[in-house]
Amino acid sequence: MHLQPSVAHVARELHAFALVKEDGTVTSFDPTRLVHVAGWLRHAGLMACQRLALEATFADHFVAGHQDANHSGTRRFSYVPLPSIGTGNEDGRIRRALIVEPAGERHPLAQQMVEAYSDAKLIDKYGRVRAVLRPVSSSDLGSATAKYVMASQTWGSVTPVLLPGRDDRQIPKAVKLVHKALAQSQMRALVTDIHVQKDPIFPGTATADAYTKVDHLLECPRWHVMVTFSEMVQGPILIGSGRHYGLGLLAGL
Repeated sequence: MHLQPSVAHVARELHAFALVKEDGTVTSFDPTRLVHVAGWLRHAGLMACQRLALEATFADHFVAGHQDANHSGTRRFSYVPLPSIGTGNEDGRIRRALIVEPAGERHPLAQQMVEAYSDAKLIDKYGRVRAVLRPVSSSDLGSATAKYVMASQTWGSVTPVLLPGRDDRQIPKAVKLVHKALAQSQMRALVTDIHVQKDPIFPGTATADAYTKVDHLLECPRWHVMVTFSEMVQGPILIGSGRHYGLGLLAGL
C-alpha cells in the first residue's frame, strides 16, 4: 500500500496486514501488550532475512534497528500493531498491523522483504505460532485502519507517547518534549496546540501507564497527547521513543 502524506509529513511506504489464526479465522491481542506483537513482527522479518539470505547489514539495521557508531539503523522498519478504534466495536484489540518503511530513498531490498511478510507466522518467545499475516489491500482497509491513515488537522494518541527526555512530572516540560518528538519524526506542519493527559483519548484504549514497557525505554515518561496542526496532515503518524514498536501511534480526530 502506497499512501503519500501531504508535504507537511515526510512520505513513507506502509503495508497493512490482518492477523489471523493458522486456520484463517481472525485473531486479536490485548492492546496494552502491543510491544510483544511488535516484537513478533520484527522476529518474523529477521527470520525472513535468514531464509532469503539477505545481506547482514540490511537485516541488522533496517529490520532489527541496531545502530552502529555511524548511527546506521536510524533508518529502519517500524512495526505497528493497530488497536481497533472507530469501528462500532471499539474494544481496542489488535487485529491488524502495519509495516512502515523509513522515509527517504527506498532500500533496494525493501520490496523483497515486504513480500516475505505475506503469510509469515508470528512466533512468540516460547516457539508458539500466535498469528499469520495476511496482506490487506488499500481498497480493503476498512474502518479499523482508516483513522490511522486519514488526513486530519487534529490527532490523538491511541497508544502512549514515550517522551524523548525527562519531564520531571511537569506538564509544560512534557509539552516541550512532544514538540521534540514531532521534530524527530520529521513533521513539517506548524503545530498550533498540544495537550497531554494520562487518561485514554479513544474508547477501548488504556491509560498511558498501563502499557507494557520496552526494556531499554523504561525511564521514558509516557503520556497520551492531542496535537493540532495548522493544516491537514495524512497519517500514519508515529512519534516518541517507542515509535518503532507501535507506541506513540496517533489517529485522526
